[in-house]
Amino acid sequence: MDHYRGGRDSVARIAQSVWRTAGHVAVLLAVTACSALPLPGRSAQPTSPVPLDLPSATQARLRDFDLAVKDLRERHIDPRIVDDAWLAEAAAFRRSIIDGIENDAYLAGFQRLLAKLGDPAIALRPLPSNDGPASASFTGIGVVVGAPQAGKDRLVVLTVYAGSPAEKAGIRPHDVILAVGGEPVNSDDWQTTIGRIRGPAGTTVTLTVRSPGEVAREVVARRGPITPNRQSLIERVPGTNIGYLAPGQGSAEDLPIELARGLRDLASDKTPDGIILDLRTVQEPSFPIISMLSLFANGAAGTRHSRSGQQRIEVRGRQIDGSQDLPLVILIGDQTQGPAISFAAMLQDLGRARLVGAKTSPAVAEPVILNLRETGLQLAIPAVEYRGVKGRALHRAGLAPDEDTGLSWEEITSDNDVQLERAIALLKR
Repeated sequence: MDHYRGGRDSVARIAQSVWRTAGHVAVLLAVTACSALPLPGRSAQPTSPVPLDLPSATQARLRDFDLAVKDLRERHIDPRIVDDAWLAEAAAFRRSIIDGIENDAYLAGFQRLLAKLGDPAIALRPLPSNDGPASASFTGIGVVVGAPQAGKDRLVVLTVYAGSPAEKAGIRPHDVILAVGGEPVNSDDWQTTIGRIRGPAGTTVTLTVRSPGEVAREVVARRGPITPNRQSLIERVPGTNIGYLAPGQGSAEDLPIELARGLRDLASDKTPDGIILDLRTVQEPSFPIISMLSLFANGAAGTRHSRSGQQRIEVRGRQIDGSQDLPLVILIGDQTQGPAISFAAMLQDLGRARLVGAKTSPAVAEPVILNLRETGLQLAIPAVEYRGVKGRALHRAGLAPDEDTGLSWEEITSDNDVQLERAIALLKR
């Protein structure tokens, strides 16, 4: 994001240079885009007494920090994650805030403290503004990338919009971006790299890109206006009677309707022999688990877990041109993140679907979003996890497929997709 709301504290103005997100987050590369999770936030309110004789900026940091610690203790899916040892470190860091540490030290220290909780889905990020391209056109190069895992200094290309500058420059899904303008991607500070990719329309950016199995090359993309195509891909696999469904980026709320319509369209010609649901690049925390389950399952499906308790999930199935009965294979991989993982696991537990691909991200639980407005930050706290009938807790563990190809997203190509080929072979049996 290029701008922050508010401005009461210069913390917000430097957040990009020290922002480090643990785990995978889909990022739209645009001038005004931001990668904040698209969930409603909760404004920060003071929860602990703060000395009034301190500078106003210090008081703001203390109020936001206290609220973050309180919500982590009360709302994280794992009640054991915040232990006495971590609270002692948090208390020591709070004293350093009172002593008047500088902005960059505050943000970096806050990040280090959160990292010690050992949950890659806990994410501290800039508070989003209202000027992002949630659904309209914007300026950029037209790709969606996954944030790098710790120690993997690259951005993985998930989607390239048709007709975009990125596509014209030869960038394709499965490519990785290693450097921007000669500056290597740093997994500890990847948001700074995002900022270097953005820029005014008509200007150019030089990227160091590597395609699967090839040597790195330099690519020059001319930034321009982008209109995102968020529609899902629904088609028949060429040469087969197998339906292929791939959710579009940023279209989670419309996904069940899109897929139901797509299944009807496929069946209007001939009912498919099976369905492949490709979740390998799905990372949205708003993935609609229950309505998606209703397309493929019926009855008891599992449980919903949060700190407030456990709820049983009963699904009222919908038969959409054989959706309840057709053989189903779900593709998952290292870029799959969030509730989509729980959805796949629930169908796996029911014996309704076979999973093919690679082990997923460990970021599984659905987050709640805490807006720390006084410091211009936002904290994502994993708070809700859906579990299948076998009761497996997958958050911080990830989900393994039934058939693991041993290949990550960046190791396959659209022309040589071993995972897709394996899914087709299973449905042809």
